[in-house]
Amino acid sequence: MERPQPIEFTRDGTTHILALPPPGNQEIESKFAIGLIKAGSVMLNQVTGDMASACGLVNYRLMWELWKLGLQPQDLPASANSLFARRGYLFGGFRSVPEPIQLPGWASGNIVVLVRDPRDMMVSFYYSFAFNKLPPQGAASADQKGAFEQARKSAKATTIDDFALAKIKAIRHQFYMLDRKLQGLCARRYRYEDIIFDKAAWIADMADYLKLDLSAEVIATIVARHDIIPASENPANHIRKATPGDYKEKLKSETIKILTSEFSDIIEKYSYH
Repeated sequence: MERPQPIEFTRDGTTHILALPPPGNQEIESKFAIGLIKAGSVMLNQVTGDMASACGLVNYRLMWELWKLGLQPQDLPASANSLFARRGYLFGGFRSVPEPIQLPGWASGNIVVLVRDPRDMMVSFYYSFAFNKLPPQGAASADQKGAFEQARKSAKATTIDDFALAKIKAIRHQFYMLDRKLQGLCARRYRYEDIIFDKAAWIADMADYLKLDLSAEVIATIVARHDIIPASENPANHIRKATPGDYKEKLKSETIKILTSEFSDIIEKYSYH
């Protein structure tokens, strides 16, 4: 299989290049791992990355490569879709699916998705934004880094309830784009709440769905590496608490009522009652 050509594009006067590394096992069709922001996406990427490596696939995280260039998802050119080689890769790092991305038809049946109760996503979003989200890296401009620091300062000066109410549109957009980009494609969707305390069953099910040949020993090794549940809450850590239903402790009843109403369709779809 011939590797796709590197993508060259210009943003704000700077030319950038995105290129795939050599493929892994070309007997295996490429896979996609898609999460939502603050819905366990880092865990999903780490776990599926280990699964891919165990099967000889190369883990390519397009969004991570973009982040290292100091760019945002909307900065991707449409030509980036040509990087989705059909064999030998795991394409991960997605937090929902950004507008420029169009998943190929052959991806159907090769996609796993992780979602979470949007009310808990709100709480996690707040703590991440205010305390532990990484600033822009690599080629990010001084203006981008300055904007990040100002946004963090603003989040710390805002109550968690006000922050949550202000981010309703952003979280809804995550779910909207996920559904829109997966339309017509088969994907296995998992809820964070179902897998966080039973990663062995989750990984085994993903391996079965994606047709990845993983032994029980390999699965146990991956579980041991990523089965991290904090003994106590620490806002400064990426894995702050992990326990589902945290919104019930962190948000006011009035805020919960509004969020439950605003996300009623999502709550119904994923049985978050």
